[in-house]
Parts: sequence; C-alpha cells; structure tokens
Amino acid sequence: MNEARAREEICRIGASLFQRGYVHASAGNISVRLPGGAGFLITPTDACLGFLAPARLARLDAQGRQLHGDRASKTIALHTRIYAAARAYEANIACVIHTHSTDCVALSL
Repeated sequence: MNEARAREEICRIGASLFQRGYVHASAGNISVRLPGGAGFLITPTDACLGFLAPARLARLDAQGRQLHGDRASKTIALHTRIYAAARAYEANIACVIHTHSTDCVALSL
C-alpha cells in the first residue's frame, strides 16, 4: 500500500470507529508502517478519529522522528514496540489500531 492510500485508509477506519461509537473524542490512535522501512504514519496527538484529514497525519522516519504533518501522537513509542514484537510472529504487520473504547474502559474499572 502506498503512502497516499495508507493516509486515506487511516482516515476511513478512524471515521468508521467513531461513527459506530467504538471511540469518542481523542480516545485512540492509528498507525501504519510504510513498506520498505520508509517509516510510519500516525494520527496526530489529541486528534479525534472521526474527523481526520489525510494531509494532517504525522509522517515519521523509520527511527520515529517526525518529518511532517501535525505533531505525532506520543503513543508512537508504543506502536513501534508493537510492530517490533509482532515481527517475531508475522513480518507483514503494517497497522496498529489502539483505542480506549468506552465499554472496554468501563469494563476494566
């Protein structure tokens, strides 16, 4: 998947999660690992998943340094660790969706 398509998909999935009530406000982040070690895209810090804009997604290099876009979510450290751990089981893992859905948070309390 190329970067433009990944940007569109992040926004589409974010809107779907929001519209179905699985997330609210800025309760979660979505990232995509770009092919060939080209880095990552991640939702901006404090962005509402229901109202993402492809051009505003944060673009980071392979080391997690921001290249452009709105300020990257601070959870990029969590996402990069998930990608690294997942490679031991499936080398093609390319997306992390991390949310704080209302029902899961309520259940954990």
